[in-house]
Amino acid sequence: MKLYKYKSLPYRKDKLSKEEQKQIEYCKDILLNNRLFMAPRESLNDPFEGMAYPIHLGICGAGSWEALGLPHPVVMDYMNQYRVLSLSSDPKSPVMWAHYANNYCGVCFEFEMDILPKKIQRVSYIEHQNDMIFDPNEETLYKAIKSSLLCKSQNWAYEKEYRVISKTDEEYFEFKESELTGIIIGHRSAYANELIELANEKRIPVFYTLTSTQNYDINIINKLPNDLIIGEDTIDYIQYR
Repeated sequence: MKLYKYKSLPYRKDKLSKEEQKQIEYCKDILLNNRLFMAPRESLNDPFEGMAYPIHLGICGAGSWEALGLPHPVVMDYMNQYRVLSLSSDPKSPVMWAHYANNYCGVCFEFEMDILPKKIQRVSYIEHQNDMIFDPNEETLYKAIKSSLLCKSQNWAYEKEYRVISKTDEEYFEFKESELTGIIIGHRSAYANELIELANEKRIPVFYTLTSTQNYDINIINKLPNDLIIGEDTIDYIQYR
């Protein structure tokens, strides 16, 4: 099964912030070191991460936190022991390209991996949180948190997400070099030449996004038409009919 990792890149090549420099380093690291960053739970962009199964602890102040709709700080400490790698099964999502690949300035890495239930799991999208769990023991608490990290609100269903969830200090998920099967370059990329050079060194197929003037679909092609050329800094973009 093919899974995809969207990553942002800056829209320019000068006057870069530290965050923009990190974006470039991260993409190069994926190609050079065959690994993907495992994000700490607290850094994820959904404020409800890990809360699909609300947990009540019979300790001081629990009621106050529940009244605010927030997990108790003790529960939060347990949640934050986890790291998450997010992948998608959809490489042609306009929203994903806009949000996670800096409005087509970024890139989408294509992987072909074995989907093992204990390794890479599909996220479920739910309408409501599940019933509260009262005073769980530690084993049940960890199980509830891990199950929660595999559930998200239906508002996020467009992501078609798969996850690797780990309760370790390891920052990276390592993949086999053969599992990276393609790189899709956004048509607004300022780093197309650099990505193509790195991909060619490792014999990784390169693809490009092109939008259509006749519908809202994204086309992914493996060769640019003659009127689309890669300049010194960017792809000179003409809409594809």
